[in-house]
Amino acid sequence: MKSKITLLLFLALLMSAMEMLAGVQAGSEITKVYVNNDWQPIAKTTTEFISSDNENCLISTTKTFEFSRESQTYKVKSRSLYNYNSAMVLVSKLTQILDETHRKWDNDRVEYYTYTRDGQLATTVIKIARDGRWINRSRTTLTYLPEGMLAKILVENFSPRSNDFEPTTLDVLLYDPSGKLITQSQQTLVATSQRWENVTKTTFEYIHDQLAQKTNYLFDHAEKKFKMTDLEDYEYDGESRLSKIISRGIVPHTMQMITTGAKELVYYLGQNVLLQVTQLKRNDSNGQLINVSRINFTDYCKAPILDEKSTDTENNETAQLNAYPNPGLILNINMYVLKEEKVVVRIFDTIGKLVLETNKNLVEGNNTFQMDTADLPNGTYVVQLNGSSFNKHMNWLKQ
Repeated sequence: MKSKITLLLFLALLMSAMEMLAGVQAGSEITKVYVNNDWQPIAKTTTEFISSDNENCLISTTKTFEFSRESQTYKVKSRSLYNYNSAMVLVSKLTQILDETHRKWDNDRVEYYTYTRDGQLATTVIKIARDGRWINRSRTTLTYLPEGMLAKILVENFSPRSNDFEPTTLDVLLYDPSGKLITQSQQTLVATSQRWENVTKTTFEYIHDQLAQKTNYLFDHAEKKFKMTDLEDYEYDGESRLSKIISRGIVPHTMQMITTGAKELVYYLGQNVLLQVTQLKRNDSNGQLINVSRINFTDYCKAPILDEKSTDTENNETAQLNAYPNPGLILNINMYVLKEEKVVVRIFDTIGKLVLETNKNLVEGNNTFQMDTADLPNGTYVVQLNGSSFNKHMNWLKQ
């Protein structure tokens, strides 16, 4: 059930973000793991436009996994191709795996999407590649309430016996009078009796319209009731942005609830520009939370780390930014503004960590000042200047 919810949320977010992605050349996402008291990168995802015309828009996401084991370095690549129609609606997604031996991409699975007249996702059909041909695997059908809220999720698996899709699981979603999701229950169809039986249930609780807690239950067929298995608590920062998810679980054969993990979210260059997610997991030996992985997301529109051009939120004539020498050892910033401004100057490394911050008072016209970058290691940095009427940033290479 969680995987289906994740898929639906991913599709919704991806579709809503397409307008922002127009004209974007590239972006990146870096995944790291915590090993021997250090963050080591294991995967990098890059996104770029393959083609765009009046009929469709094709986007490619390539992920490269690189890890070491027993003094050997392994590299694996996978990529997904997203195909959108002229209305920027996702039509299909093709996932491919790179055959390192023959240096070719092998088709692995394809997903097809259909929509209701109101533009909501109606069905998702998944096919997998086997022996050079596509085999139906599953179909997910979504049913909505008249208000447009998701009511049911029906999953059907393809049966070679009947040469058709056969139902396997059904999710039913319930809402309170204000429209907030409060319960999602899953049932499975028993093949022998052809009856739907309860499996799991998830309840959602809110504080001031923000999700505060999600609780998962497993149906106990012996006692004929749902029993709580684990829950998640959600915390928010001062700007109502999700900042932490704490997971707790019940120890088997007891009523003891222990913290099993946490996800910490940190926003950098604004609400959706750089987002860092750190995942922690409970160490069974001492009960402490230890770092497991870290993912850094780059918003392709507002923080083009792969693009050395400056981008601002206002007209280009509002302010002009120049960082020089680039590359260089010492960073000099030249800023032209049309009026007096109080600005915050921040420098981030490639994983989004804030490494330097200072405040400057700019006068109308041309301004030049120097940043103390002597202690920064060589590498690529994002230089950001936030003022009352602009938000500008550009790349700077120290070497």
